[in-house]
Amino acid sequence: MNRILKLSSVFMFFSAQGILVAQAQAESLKDFETTLIQKYYQSSCSSRNECDQYNENISNAIETKIKKDPTSFTYAFPQLAEKNMLKIHYSPDRKIKFYTMDISGGGTMRDSTNLIQFKGKNSPITQDLAKVGFIDKIAQVKIDNRDVYLITSVFIGSTCSRSYHINSFVVNNDQFVPKQVFQTKTQNLDSINVENDCQDWERPLQDFIRISQDLKNVDIMLINASGKLSNHYLRYQKTNHGYRYIGQTK
Repeated sequence: MNRILKLSSVFMFFSAQGILVAQAQAESLKDFETTLIQKYYQSSCSSRNECDQYNENISNAIETKIKKDPTSFTYAFPQLAEKNMLKIHYSPDRKIKFYTMDISGGGTMRDSTNLIQFKGKNSPITQDLAKVGFIDKIAQVKIDNRDVYLITSVFIGSTCSRSYHINSFVVNNDQFVPKQVFQTKTQNLDSINVENDCQDWERPLQDFIRISQDLKNVDIMLINASGKLSNHYLRYQKTNHGYRYIGQTK
């Protein structure tokens, strides 16, 4: 009986120690935010586009901190988000966290970098996310009984040049990897993009790539050879195995 009590006491001690360590790490993340803001934030800027000389420094510091501290997975970085120094999105199931940072160094072309985190077998996994621009939304759908994450994002080529993308990913063997779910007449794709060269460029991304609320259809705007936008879309309809192209729609 005494041995059981001793074991319970030891367990409670290490549990308490674990909680204290987690709290300390959470506090260090808060301190990290405060320090970064004091060092780089400029109150005269309403966006990173106006004061972008520190963007890469900010991004490098955030990336290093996130990769070193697994408790960042449950931390919201409220100060950095409020100052528009970091954007955070979550998958609908809240299992995947997305970090987007502006790394532009000047000019009208904007560059971003993205990281993701998700729970691995032993601890949160942090991974660079390529092929994705400034994230707009994340949708989640079941295909072949697997969770597929559809990410819409925008690449900014200049003041008015835009490229709108939809990318599909799955978690496989503790890796977030592209998954070919879009079925055209001739090939399977893990991404589709719409290029817009300064035509009504202030319209939202959702006008160019539409995902229906029930996730049954993904519509991609048609742009004619002269670059003019149309009111016609290529429709991809959900099946058990992916989104299959079925024709045009309005």
